[in-house]
Amino acid sequence: MKKVASVGFVTSNEYEELLNWNYCKQLKGEADYIDTWMEYNRGNSLGFAWNSQRFSREEAVLKAKQILWLNY
Repeated sequence: MKKVASVGFVTSNEYEELLNWNYCKQLKGEADYIDTWMEYNRGNSLGFAWNSQRFSREEAVLKAKQILWLNY
């Protein structure tokens, strides 16, 4: 996913495919610098992918949690 490479962080709000765990596994296999995860809050899910060379897992999870808190 080129946007992960350029921006560094994308969510399922932009790319609904990130809610599909099989797609996420495929994405991780295509590029070793891409990592994916899913966060849940009050019944809402947010899948996200990030460039692990730019953001740590902790930073990416924090960004996702902030998006969940603001949007839901």
